Order: sequence, then structure tokens, then C-alpha cells
Amino acid sequence: MDNNEFRHWSVKAAEWGVDYRTGLRDRPVRPDVKPGSIFGAVAASAPEQAEPMEDIFADFEATIVPGMTHWQHPRFFAYFPANAAPVSVVAEYLVSAMAAQCMLWQTGIINYSEWSVPLGRRFRALKLWFLLRAHGLEGLRTMIRNHVAWSEKLAERLRREPGFEISSEPMLSLFSFRHVPGAAADLDQHNLDLVERINRDGRIYLTQTRLDGRAVIRFQAGQFEATEADVDHAFEVITEIARAG
Repeated sequence: MDNNEFRHWSVKAAEWGVDYRTGLRDRPVRPDVKPGSIFGAVAASAPEQAEPMEDIFADFEATIVPGMTHWQHPRFFAYFPANAAPVSVVAEYLVSAMAAQCMLWQTGIINYSEWSVPLGRRFRALKLWFLLRAHGLEGLRTMIRNHVAWSEKLAERLRREPGFEISSEPMLSLFSFRHVPGAAADLDQHNLDLVERINRDGRIYLTQTRLDGRAVIRFQAGQFEATEADVDHAFEVITEIARAG
């Protein structure tokens, strides 16, 4: 790849990233694919000869992206906040372009007991530096306060909804709940089935855990582009699918 090609594909990748993030609400949060289907669609071994970037990028769009769970989706309410704010994506490109290995080099004492400590450190602090300056501390505080308030509001709505109970009270933007219809013989299995049906639906994404030995459904708000409307939408999806079950 010469410098002209590097420029062309860098611009192409950046434009793709913007289009991808802009259109996330139009995608299901979790793909409806079978395990192994993506593995079976890619070549079993690396090519002997170089392939055109046009082909590589086209395969990325046609094969890789449709199998991705979209962690930056505004309605990704699973696991934990794993944000890549747009400004940090820009910084990540700069980090990758410089590819600095910010090493802690200790000459003369590296022996077997120290092999477990990696010397290489990618320049990740640059992303944080960009983020703090582009949003400011007050901007970040406001976002966190919003996530906490929206999560508390959702917990209260579910608490008042017949057939639901709050299993753990909101801590920051995380809480857990259960659906407890009177007709369910096995509430644990019912809730595991419910979270799977919610995720298969694709409009939001949740995870489950066990609390005091019982299966519960977790909710956390933390995605950078999430809005109050996205959290309100979660209530509609949860209650709609629970009633339909």
C-alpha cells in the first residue's frame, strides 16, 4: 500500500465509520446469525498472493459486519458501558497511525519472573486526552447524571408494571428485575427465556445474571449516544415481549 492508497483507504474507513455510527438505530443490536456461520464464510487460510483492498473491504461489509453485535448501539443496555466516543475514535486513528509502543524498559533485570509483565503499551492515554478536552468534565458529568436518572426512571416504571419486580435497586445506572407472571411454573427459566426473546427481537440488548440464587435480568444505561427516548423504548420492548410470551 503506497501513500496514495493509504490516504484513499483511510478516508474510506473514516467515512464508513461515520455512516455506521449514524445508522446504528436502523440495525438490530444483536445479529440473528447462527454460531459458526461467519467462520464458515471466510477463507480457511490466508491467501498466497496479495488481494485488492476493494475485495477485502467488500468482504468486511458483506460478511463481517452482519455478524457483529453492535456495542456502540444507543440501545445496547447489556454488560457494562463500553464507550467509544466519536472523538476517541478520531484519537484512535492517530494512535494507530503513529503506532508508538510506549514501553517501560528496565535494562538488565528482565528475567523469567518478569516475563509476565508486558513491555508494550499502546498510546491509549491520547484518546482520554482528546475525550476530556472535547467534552469537558461538566459535559461528562451531565451524561453520567442523565444515564443514572433515566435508569432510575425505568426501574420505577417496571416496579409499577403488573407482573414485574425490581430485584436489585439502581446503583448508578445498573439495576436488575424479574418478570413474575402468576402462570409461570419455573420463574428462573421463564426469565432466561424472556431475555433471549428480547435479544432475538433485536431492538434492545440485555443480559442476565443470578442474584441470591435466582435468575434476573440486568439493565444498564451508559452508551454515549443513548437518549431518554432510547431508555423509554426499552420499557416498551420489555413489557411488549413479556406480555406476548
